[in-house]
Amino acid sequence: MSELEPMQAGDEQQNRVKNVDLALDILEYLASRDQKLGVREAARLFDVPKSTVQRIFNSLAAKGVVRLDESARQYALDYGILKLCHGFLGRNDLTAAAGPVLRGLRDDTDASVCLNVRVGVQTLTVLQFESRHPLRWSMRIGVPYPLNAGAGGKLLAAYSGLSEDQLREGFDPEYGTSRIDFATFLKQLESIRMQGYAISRGEMNPGVTALSVPIRDQQEVLAGIGLYQLDSRMTSAVIQDCIEKMQEAARRIELLMTK
Repeated sequence: MSELEPMQAGDEQQNRVKNVDLALDILEYLASRDQKLGVREAARLFDVPKSTVQRIFNSLAAKGVVRLDESARQYALDYGILKLCHGFLGRNDLTAAAGPVLRGLRDDTDASVCLNVRVGVQTLTVLQFESRHPLRWSMRIGVPYPLNAGAGGKLLAAYSGLSEDQLREGFDPEYGTSRIDFATFLKQLESIRMQGYAISRGEMNPGVTALSVPIRDQQEVLAGIGLYQLDSRMTSAVIQDCIEKMQEAARRIELLMTK
């Protein structure tokens, strides 16, 4: 019996790890799609028993992270997920340093300003200060975007250090209003690295110009500052002025992170 106990303990530990992986997979699925998920569908999607999925959903619901739609018998993210996000963002050196600087940049440019990061082969907006102008464009916080999603995505792709195969995995040829092939995408990344910033016009939304500059930690690019403004307000002189102000904001954030 004593010989079996270590094996049983090992099996239990392995099952716990698998359940954690499954819970994270479910949360990522719900976060990346604007739809609900039922037990049967989740079991089929992740190739696990329905009883396992139900236990995961029960645990997540008890924590307030998901909620059950009784009429549809499907689960969706609940407000409890925001506690996790708030705790992370409030204690994260990058977002803590960037917040006041980006708010000031928004006030100085009257454009929507955000902080973008790369997670694997996707990008996310984690912080945003919208323009006060009645007509404005903004990103959706926490929604994953492909690497070729406008200036913000391409800037992070350009400095990612990802292999060509990984870049191809994060490339969506059907994304946006201005579609490009993968070879053109790679050439754009090279141009971004040469000039030190990214610019796109109407790629994510017609009539909107997007700019992005990197935030570095020594040689590594941690994130990108994104700026979004209507084309009609973005003359060549305004674009150059915004890029200079964004680069100065990036330097201030980098300095604050070293303190």
